[in-house]
Amino acid sequence: MPADNPEQFYTGRSADFSETRIRDAALLADQGNGDLAENLHIFETPEGIVVYAATDRGIGQNENHDRVVINPNTSQFTVLDGMASAEPSQILAEKILAYPNDLTKAIEEARSVMRARQIYHGTCLISAELTPDKTLNVSQSGDCGLIAFGSDGKVKFSATRQVKMHTLPLKVDMKDFGIQRTYQRLVDTSPVSFISVSSGDLHDYDEVKLAEGDTVILFSDALWSNFSTDELSALVAQNRNPQDLFRRISEDLNRKMQSAATPLLSKDDVFSSVEEKARCYYGGDHVPHSDNQSLVLPRV
Repeated sequence: MPADNPEQFYTGRSADFSETRIRDAALLADQGNGDLAENLHIFETPEGIVVYAATDRGIGQNENHDRVVINPNTSQFTVLDGMASAEPSQILAEKILAYPNDLTKAIEEARSVMRARQIYHGTCLISAELTPDKTLNVSQSGDCGLIAFGSDGKVKFSATRQVKMHTLPLKVDMKDFGIQRTYQRLVDTSPVSFISVSSGDLHDYDEVKLAEGDTVILFSDALWSNFSTDELSALVAQNRNPQDLFRRISEDLNRKMQSAATPLLSKDDVFSSVEEKARCYYGGDHVPHSDNQSLVLPRV
């Protein structure tokens, strides 16, 4: 059922995040100064699962287009990354609060509002629902992501942007008749649509069964742009305290974004091969990338 008064939801900061645990639904929209840990909010579900969450505009960004929605009572966690502005992510976040655990309805209502306001850009989304028996249900649209790690740091499930090299034949003209030429291009194999007034279907993954001690992270694309999966796996294995893990990811992300050792790539950069381009943009540890940043970390 929709909330009669959306203002009843908690939208402020936790004054003392070392002790305060929020049990009400929340829409996080902090602007911050590039340090996720400074905006940390800690939630607790009725089953006792503690959820660490924050959003921040990132280094060099004027406005935070990301939104995070946490509903401890229904164990629903969502990260949204607005495109061009914060309007679509804010609108959809409000509808997710109003229609908990009914993303289809929330998206329908958000589209109606965006259409009325003539907002034609959209928002990416990753949403997870964790059932009492530790089953994880994941829905995705666009390039927000989620990875579930076992207690050993190994990946159990991944809903992230997957990129591979795909070889295609070139059209052979007459002078090259009889010669097979090929070229390679990057193929994005993840759901690439986003939620807007006219497009953006949800991609629902198969259910994932988690175990005690597993760690789940939900994030906007700033995380996978700056970290490889191997880097995140190592951090999860090395930091078994979830608050320490959150702070370590925040510190490393801040450092990567502020790195002056390697300048940010521009669209005019030249690569010697498609493999080099893939490593730079999707390898996670080559080129710093500045963006809005959001991170949600439940420890099962």
